[in-house]
Parts: sequence; structure tokens; C-alpha cells
Amino acid sequence: MGPAVGVLHPRPYRLRRTVRPDPRLPRRLRRPENALIVGNRDLDRRRAPHDPELGALHRAYADRLLRELSESVSLADRVRQWLDHAPLDAAGPADACRGLHLSPRTLRRALQEEGTSWRALLDGARHRRARRLLETTDLPLDRMAPLVGLSGATALVRAFTRWEGVTPGTYRREAKRPTRR
Repeated sequence: MGPAVGVLHPRPYRLRRTVRPDPRLPRRLRRPENALIVGNRDLDRRRAPHDPELGALHRAYADRLLRELSESVSLADRVRQWLDHAPLDAAGPADACRGLHLSPRTLRRALQEEGTSWRALLDGARHRRARRLLETTDLPLDRMAPLVGLSGATALVRAFTRWEGVTPGTYRREAKRPTRR
């Protein structure tokens, strides 16, 4: 291979002492670094023809991602997103702080400035999850309650009735009823 471009990486520090190269490997694979080397001949090869439609699609996607990154997302929205994926039976503000890389005091202060609280966001997450589970599963309420972060079926019925004004059973029946057009 003639002239080439390469990227050299040393073996990760945590593997330097603990992982010994297997002596059965060829000598070139027992080196203390990793490298990716591409020959100039390969670099000079013709690229696939330019596709204007695909280029426009990629450009629009990249622009959308940049717009989303540049828009400021409120901390309350970040906490909502975190709660939507967290196990609600054990979710606490300390867990969210670790997941969002914040101190508990910063979280409390920022949520207060946005006019909300941890309890309100947790309650909203429980409501959203309960609705989703009632609409998409046939789980009994006593098995659904821990997934929603509540102690039992009675607590789930009480909370859901407060949120929706109807019992979970009624909500599930209405959600499963086919809509007429």
C-alpha cells in the first residue's frame, strides 16, 4: 500500500493492564493501539453520483435538527421527557437530578420559576402513563398501578377519577369503542 491517511487510537486506559493480547493472534493484531488506514487509491475513487432529491432531504433533516437544538426547551419539558421514560414507582427528584445533571436545589428553583413543581410534573406523568396503558393494554388495575407509580388499584381509581372525571374502566371502554365516520 502506497501513501495513506490513517487515524491512530491508543488502547483504552482501562484495558491496558487488564486485557492481555491473545498470543494466538497474528502479531499485527497484538499491538497496543488501533488504527484505521485508508490508502490514497481508495480515497481517490469516484463517489456515487450526487442525487439532488436525496441531498435536499438530508439538508431539510439537518436544518430541522439544528432548529430543534437551537430552540430553548424549558426545564419542565426536559423533566416531562425524563419522567415519560422513568419507572414511576420509584422516581424521585434526586433521580431526575442525576438524569438531567442538575442539583436538587437548581431543579426546585427552576421549576418554581416556570410555575410548576416536581409533584405536579410527576402527577402529569402518572396521568399520561395511566391513559396510555388503559388505551393500549388489557392489564388489570392492580398490575397497572405500580407501573403508574401508585400503591394499588384503589389509589389508581381515585387518582384517575380526579384526572379524567371517569373511572379507569369507563375510560378503557370508551377508548376501545370503535369510532364511526
